[in-house]
Amino acid sequence: MHYISPTDEPVARARFRRTNIYGNVLAGQLGADWINISLPAMSNQWMCEQFNIVKKIRNTLPYDKVFVVITLTELCRELRPNRPDSYNVDISRLSSINDLFVDVSNHITALLLDQLPNNIELKIARNYVDNSYGPLLDPYMVNDSWIDIIQDKIGAPKFDNKSFILVDSVMTISNLEHQFNMTRDNFIDEVQCIISAAQQRLNLLEKSQYNIQKLGYRHPNVEGHALWADHLYTKFAEFRFV
Repeated sequence: MHYISPTDEPVARARFRRTNIYGNVLAGQLGADWINISLPAMSNQWMCEQFNIVKKIRNTLPYDKVFVVITLTELCRELRPNRPDSYNVDISRLSSINDLFVDVSNHITALLLDQLPNNIELKIARNYVDNSYGPLLDPYMVNDSWIDIIQDKIGAPKFDNKSFILVDSVMTISNLEHQFNMTRDNFIDEVQCIISAAQQRLNLLEKSQYNIQKLGYRHPNVEGHALWADHLYTKFAEFRFV
């Protein structure tokens, strides 16, 4: 939600964002209180760490139902160096970038499911990337991603490839080239396919009235957040209180 506000005045900007972010819209639809635990440009591992805090305090919260919606972002932000949310993986044992995607996905899956209380209603979704997670997350996973919903709404054709990273992680992975157990030619071939798939998605978002047309990640605008909240609302059909 970096650019969702039409104003740069700090207080008004913060209020506008809190009002229109999909979590608040979804909470209103569910008739629920809302707590936003997020920061811009963080990794999936960081989200899991915040979720762990919620798990630990769940039984102290005065609610019969606690809903947690985690919209996962691109893979491998966890590999950015010198950050508190870094994931240390032995890349030298991996013979492809896809192997890295599998490793990171399994790591995130384990974090999400670790000591998961049965009195939390969990939904896991994805923003602009495909599902790289295994069957253990299937009971919690929202099948369509945010970009799938936008794609359907604007009538764009479906992609014929998979994408697990978009912007930030391309540079991160490029800097890891010499750590993989693979030839440089194979590494370059994989990176080119990754960039091509990512660019197709960015090209779609550039045509979308549900996204802010600024440089970077093409963050959803107010209408994009409302669209995503409406979709997530259907996944909580059995818990509608309003």
